Amino acid sequence: MVALTKIGTDAMVERLSSQLPGIQVSSTGLELFQSDLFYKSEFPPVASVSPRSAADVQQIVKAALELGLTLSTRGAGLSYSGGYIPPNGRTLLVDTSRMDRIVELNAEDRYVTVEAGVSWATLHDALKPTGLTSPFWGTFSGRHATVGASLSQGAKFYGSASRGTSAESVIGLKVVTGTIVEPGYAGRMYYFTEESNLTEPNKLIELTVQPAPGKGKLK
Repeated sequence: MVALTKIGTDAMVERLSSQLPGIQVSSTGLELFQSDLFYKSEFPPVASVSPRSAADVQQIVKAALELGLTLSTRGAGLSYSGGYIPPNGRTLLVDTSRMDRIVELNAEDRYVTVEAGVSWATLHDALKPTGLTSPFWGTFSGRHATVGASLSQGAKFYGSASRGTSAESVIGLKVVTGTIVEPGYAGRMYYFTEESNLTEPNKLIELTVQPAPGKGKLK
């Protein structure tokens, strides 16, 4: 995939801005999105976009397909495995940090639905008054890592020894593949990579976790 020139990048940012009204499109501070805690890409992203809703993500996926852009999705930026860094010079970085709502918390039926940008700390604090905790309750990256990015990476750490990976705490997902779909969990684990390409633009936007009694301690 051929990288864009400076003129081409400026034109692409203008096109993105016109196709994504109401969605923040930025071409500044892109060096931050070029690396994670361990790896650095040789390519900066063309731009970053900050969706606030499923509808925003749908528009972003559609625009990327039309403009021939690769999508990479970033949570809190605390990855150390190269998960979200740009794989080529035509990458649009999707920053999910604004998708940070607790959508529904049902302590009686023991489920909590959150947007992909919710941090483990936020989920922990929301569950604390109920006496529940998520079976998996955080990554080696720390309390500010996001739930969606952790699942995308198949994260293991706090709680994994007795209760499995981050994916094994999840009972439902909502992803964008151009349209919203809700694949169910029936004893299966779904694995979503944070990097998407034009033939597989799956974007995790919402997930439902089944909490259990307990008090997982966050670092």
